[in-house]
Amino acid sequence: KEKLGHYLHGFESLRGQQAKLAAMKVQLEKSAPELTDAYTSEIEVERVKAHFELAAASFVAGLTNVATIRAEHMSMRLTGLGLGNKTVHGIGHMIEGTKGGNDGQPFESGQGEFATRRVILDFHMQQIAKLITKLDSVPEGDGSMMDNTVIVYLSDHGDRHHSKFAEWPMITFGSAGGSLRTGRYIQLPGWGNRGNRTIANFYLALLHAAGDQRDEFGDKDLQSPDHIDQRGPLQEWIA
Repeated sequence: KEKLGHYLHGFESLRGQQAKLAAMKVQLEKSAPELTDAYTSEIEVERVKAHFELAAASFVAGLTNVATIRAEHMSMRLTGLGLGNKTVHGIGHMIEGTKGGNDGQPFESGQGEFATRRVILDFHMQQIAKLITKLDSVPEGDGSMMDNTVIVYLSDHGDRHHSKFAEWPMITFGSAGGSLRTGRYIQLPGWGNRGNRTIANFYLALLHAAGDQRDEFGDKDLQSPDHIDQRGPLQEWIA
Protein backbone atom coordinates (compact mmCIF):
# COMPACT_ATOMS: atom_id res chain seq x y z
CA LYS A 1 0.00 0.00 0.00
CA GLU A 2 2.79 2.40 0.87
CA LYS A 3 4.57 1.67 -2.42
CA LEU A 4 1.38 2.25 -4.43
CA GLY A 5 0.90 5.49 -2.50
CA HIS A 6 4.24 6.75 -3.85
CA TYR A 7 3.16 5.88 -7.39
CA LEU A 8 -0.13 7.69 -6.88
CA HIS A 9 1.66 10.77 -5.57
CA GLY A 10 3.89 10.73 -8.66
CA PHE A 11 0.95 10.54 -11.05
CA GLU A 12 -0.88 13.31 -9.19
CA SER A 13 2.20 15.52 -9.37
CA LEU A 14 2.48 14.93 -13.11
CA ARG A 15 -1.20 15.71 -13.57
CA GLY A 16 -0.80 18.95 -11.60
CA GLN A 17 2.23 19.88 -13.69
CA GLN A 18 0.35 19.23 -16.94
CA ALA A 19 -2.56 21.35 -15.73
CA LYS A 20 -0.20 24.25 -14.99
CA LEU A 21 1.43 23.94 -18.41
CA ALA A 22 -1.97 23.90 -20.10
CA ALA A 23 -2.92 27.08 -18.25
CA MET A 24 0.32 28.70 -19.46
CA LYS A 25 -0.21 27.73 -23.12
CA VAL A 26 -0.46 31.27 -24.47
CA GLN A 27 2.51 32.44 -22.40
CA LEU A 28 4.63 29.47 -23.48
CA GLU A 29 3.81 29.93 -27.17
CA LYS A 30 4.76 33.58 -26.89
CA SER A 31 8.12 32.81 -25.28
CA ALA A 32 9.06 29.71 -27.27
CA PRO A 33 12.32 30.07 -29.25
CA GLU A 34 12.40 29.63 -33.01
CA LEU A 35 13.09 26.00 -33.90
CA THR A 36 16.26 26.22 -35.97
CA ASP A 37 18.62 23.54 -37.25
CA ALA A 38 20.62 23.94 -34.02
CA TYR A 39 18.05 21.77 -32.20
CA THR A 40 18.68 18.75 -34.40
CA SER A 41 22.28 19.40 -35.43
CA GLU A 42 24.93 16.70 -35.11
CA ILE A 43 27.44 19.48 -34.39
CA GLU A 44 27.62 19.63 -30.60
CA VAL A 45 28.38 23.35 -30.23
CA GLU A 46 25.21 24.09 -32.21
CA ARG A 47 23.21 22.16 -29.62
CA VAL A 48 24.89 24.19 -26.87
CA LYS A 49 23.49 27.32 -28.53
CA ALA A 50 20.04 25.68 -28.45
CA HIS A 51 20.42 24.95 -24.72
CA PHE A 52 21.07 28.63 -24.01
CA GLU A 53 18.02 29.59 -26.05
CA LEU A 54 15.87 27.10 -24.13
CA ALA A 55 17.15 28.42 -20.80
CA ALA A 56 16.28 32.00 -21.77
CA ALA A 57 12.82 30.97 -23.02
CA SER A 58 12.16 29.01 -19.80
CA PHE A 59 12.99 32.06 -17.68
CA VAL A 60 10.86 34.42 -19.76
CA ALA A 61 7.93 31.99 -19.80
CA GLY A 62 8.11 31.48 -16.04
CA LEU A 63 8.77 27.74 -16.24
CA THR A 64 11.73 27.95 -13.88
CA ASN A 65 13.92 30.40 -11.97
CA VAL A 66 17.06 28.25 -12.21
CA ALA A 67 18.85 26.56 -15.11
CA THR A 68 22.13 24.67 -15.36
CA ILE A 69 23.91 24.34 -18.70
CA ARG A 70 26.86 22.02 -19.16
CA ALA A 71 28.65 23.78 -21.99
CA GLU A 72 31.07 20.93 -22.70
CA HIS A 73 31.92 17.39 -21.62
CA MET A 74 34.93 15.08 -21.82
CA SER A 75 33.98 13.32 -25.06
CA MET A 76 32.58 16.44 -26.77
CA ARG A 77 34.10 17.24 -30.16
CA LEU A 78 34.51 20.88 -31.12
CA THR A 79 34.46 20.65 -34.90
CA GLY A 80 31.92 23.48 -34.97
CA LEU A 81 34.61 25.83 -33.68
CA GLY A 82 37.14 24.83 -36.30
CA LEU A 83 39.17 22.77 -33.81
CA GLY A 84 39.21 19.50 -35.72
CA ASN A 85 38.03 16.18 -34.34
CA LYS A 86 39.86 16.23 -31.01
CA THR A 87 37.74 15.80 -27.88
CA VAL A 88 37.73 18.09 -24.84
CA HIS A 89 39.56 15.30 -23.01
CA GLY A 90 42.20 15.21 -25.73
CA ILE A 91 42.64 18.97 -25.58
CA GLY A 92 43.22 18.71 -21.83
CA HIS A 93 46.17 16.38 -22.42
CA MET A 94 47.95 18.65 -24.86
CA ILE A 95 51.07 20.60 -23.90
CA GLU A 96 51.14 23.75 -26.01
CA GLY A 97 51.03 22.04 -29.39
CA THR A 98 53.52 19.27 -28.59
CA LYS A 99 52.84 15.61 -28.06
CA GLY A 100 52.20 14.74 -24.44
CA GLY A 101 49.90 12.67 -22.29
CA ASN A 102 47.24 10.32 -23.59
CA ASP A 103 45.76 11.17 -27.00
CA GLY A 104 48.63 13.63 -27.42
CA GLN A 105 48.53 14.12 -31.19
CA PRO A 106 49.17 17.62 -32.54
CA PHE A 107 46.20 19.92 -33.05
CA GLU A 108 44.88 20.02 -36.59
CA SER A 109 44.87 23.83 -36.39
CA GLY A 110 48.50 23.96 -35.24
CA GLN A 111 47.44 25.90 -32.12
CA GLY A 112 48.53 24.94 -28.64
CA GLU A 113 46.28 24.07 -25.72
CA PHE A 114 45.99 27.63 -24.36
CA ALA A 115 45.15 29.16 -27.76
CA THR A 116 42.58 26.39 -28.29
CA ARG A 117 41.01 26.94 -24.89
CA ARG A 118 40.68 30.65 -25.71
CA VAL A 119 38.60 29.75 -28.76
CA ILE A 120 36.32 27.62 -26.55
CA LEU A 121 36.04 30.25 -23.82
CA ASP A 122 35.22 32.92 -26.39
CA PHE A 123 32.38 30.73 -27.65
CA HIS A 124 31.04 30.25 -24.11
CA MET A 125 31.18 34.00 -23.42
CA GLN A 126 29.33 34.74 -26.65
CA GLN A 127 26.46 32.48 -25.55
CA ILE A 128 26.37 34.09 -22.08
CA ALA A 129 26.34 37.56 -23.69
CA LYS A 130 23.32 36.56 -25.82
CA LEU A 131 21.55 35.26 -22.71
CA ILE A 132 22.26 38.51 -20.83
CA THR A 133 21.01 40.57 -23.77
CA LYS A 134 17.79 38.53 -23.91
CA LEU A 135 17.10 38.81 -20.17
CA ASP A 136 17.97 42.51 -20.20
CA SER A 137 15.26 43.08 -22.82
CA VAL A 138 12.51 41.61 -20.62
CA PRO A 139 10.90 44.13 -18.21
CA GLU A 140 10.58 42.91 -14.64
CA GLY A 141 9.68 45.03 -11.63
CA ASP A 142 11.41 48.42 -11.84
CA GLY A 143 14.06 47.09 -14.21
CA SER A 144 14.75 44.04 -16.33
CA MET A 145 14.85 40.30 -15.72
CA MET A 146 18.66 40.48 -15.84
CA ASP A 147 18.60 42.97 -12.95
CA ASN A 148 17.12 40.18 -10.81
CA THR A 149 19.38 37.42 -12.10
CA VAL A 150 22.86 36.09 -11.37
CA ILE A 151 24.76 33.95 -13.89
CA VAL A 152 27.64 31.82 -12.62
CA TYR A 153 30.27 30.53 -15.06
CA LEU A 154 32.72 28.04 -13.61
CA SER A 155 34.82 25.03 -14.41
CA ASP A 156 33.30 21.69 -13.42
CA HIS A 157 36.68 20.37 -12.28
CA GLY A 158 38.35 23.16 -10.34
CA ASP A 159 41.61 24.82 -11.29
CA ARG A 160 43.45 22.42 -13.60
CA HIS A 161 43.53 19.02 -15.30
CA HIS A 162 43.15 16.32 -12.61
CA SER A 163 42.46 19.08 -10.11
CA LYS A 164 42.72 18.74 -6.34
CA PHE A 165 40.31 21.70 -5.96
CA ALA A 166 42.79 23.84 -4.03
CA GLU A 167 41.45 26.72 -6.14
CA TRP A 168 38.22 27.15 -8.08
CA PRO A 169 38.04 30.21 -10.36
CA MET A 170 34.64 31.47 -11.51
CA ILE A 171 32.97 34.46 -13.13
CA THR A 172 29.59 35.87 -12.14
CA PHE A 173 27.27 38.26 -13.97
CA GLY A 174 24.40 40.16 -12.35
CA SER A 175 23.54 41.16 -8.80
CA ALA A 176 20.38 39.11 -8.10
CA GLY A 177 18.30 42.21 -7.46
CA GLY A 178 21.12 44.13 -5.79
CA SER A 179 21.93 41.38 -3.26
CA LEU A 180 25.41 40.75 -4.67
CA ARG A 181 28.26 43.17 -5.35
CA THR A 182 29.41 43.31 -8.96
CA GLY A 183 32.38 44.74 -10.87
CA ARG A 184 34.92 43.26 -8.47
CA TYR A 185 37.82 40.80 -8.53
CA ILE A 186 37.99 38.69 -5.37
CA GLN A 187 40.93 36.44 -4.55
CA LEU A 188 40.79 34.66 -1.21
CA PRO A 189 43.75 33.14 0.70
CA GLY A 190 44.72 29.62 -0.30
CA TRP A 191 43.68 26.43 1.45
CA GLY A 192 44.74 26.29 5.08
CA ASN A 193 45.54 30.00 5.32
CA ARG A 194 43.55 32.40 7.48
CA GLY A 195 40.67 33.88 5.53
CA ASN A 196 40.34 30.86 3.24
CA ARG A 197 36.75 29.92 2.35
CA THR A 198 35.22 26.90 0.66
CA ILE A 199 32.93 26.48 -2.33
CA ALA A 200 30.12 26.02 0.22
CA ASN A 201 30.54 29.67 1.29
CA PHE A 202 30.05 30.66 -2.34
CA TYR A 203 26.84 28.62 -2.60
CA LEU A 204 25.64 30.09 0.70
CA ALA A 205 26.04 33.58 -0.79
CA LEU A 206 23.76 32.52 -3.64
CA LEU A 207 21.23 31.18 -1.14
CA HIS A 208 21.32 34.39 0.91
CA ALA A 209 20.77 36.39 -2.30
CA ALA A 210 17.68 34.24 -2.96
CA GLY A 211 16.35 34.86 0.56
CA ASP A 212 17.50 31.62 2.22
CA GLN A 213 19.55 32.71 5.24
CA ARG A 214 21.02 29.35 6.23
CA ASP A 215 24.66 29.26 7.40
CA GLU A 216 25.69 25.73 6.43
CA PHE A 217 25.73 23.95 3.08
CA GLY A 218 26.81 20.38 2.39
CA ASP A 219 29.59 18.57 4.24
CA LYS A 220 32.44 20.45 5.89
CA ASP A 221 36.05 20.02 4.80
CA LEU A 222 37.21 17.87 7.72
CA GLN A 223 40.88 18.34 6.80
CA SER A 224 40.68 22.12 6.97
CA PRO A 225 42.33 23.75 10.04
CA ASP A 226 40.03 24.75 12.89
CA HIS A 227 40.74 28.46 12.39
CA ILE A 228 39.01 28.38 8.96
CA ASP A 229 35.40 29.52 9.23
CA GLN A 230 33.30 27.30 6.97
CA ARG A 231 29.96 28.80 8.02
CA GLY A 232 28.03 31.62 6.40
CA PRO A 233 28.11 33.26 2.97
CA LEU A 234 31.04 34.81 1.15
CA GLN A 235 30.79 38.24 2.76
CA GLU A 236 33.08 39.87 0.18
CA TRP A 237 30.37 39.19 -2.41
CA ILE A 238 27.29 40.13 -0.36
CA ALA A 239 26.06 43.67 -0.99
